[in-house]
Amino acid sequence: MNIVLLSAMSVIWFFVIERAIRVWSIDPNDTTDIPEKNFINPIPILEKDTFELTFLDRDPFLEYKNRKVSTKVKTNTKSPKKNNRPLLRQRIVKEEWPKLQYFGYLKGSVSSEKLALIKIDNKLHRIRRNSSVQNIKVVKVYKDSVILNKDGAIKSIEKNN
Repeated sequence: MNIVLLSAMSVIWFFVIERAIRVWSIDPNDTTDIPEKNFINPIPILEKDTFELTFLDRDPFLEYKNRKVSTKVKTNTKSPKKNNRPLLRQRIVKEEWPKLQYFGYLKGSVSSEKLALIKIDNKLHRIRRNSSVQNIKVVKVYKDSVILNKDGAIKSIEKNN
């Protein structure tokens, strides 16, 4: 095995030394003349390219649509407190609501829907979204509140701590 490696190494060193000798043995006076070229066409000068950036109506990555930038000037210096919940239209109806308490929600292992724990007239109920008990329908379940609907009247109940 060592003999094969030594012979391979000697072949490699032979080519390295031969290449070095060939580079150093070039005569510096032996040069070729390169003819001069006359360029007929000078390098063209390009004019500045201008373009206008426009605002996209949708995000190409997240597919959000109808994002528009407001250009109106606001005169009110105080901004109202924002609520992250979706706005629901409320019908103004004088409706008698029973005594309601919200205790939070449960997540089941089988279903991913939340079960709201609501006490209606001192009786605890577990209600899924879009289902109703005593003519009270659960519209949306949040961590800290629940939105209920009774005959078109909408009410939000905060969680009791």
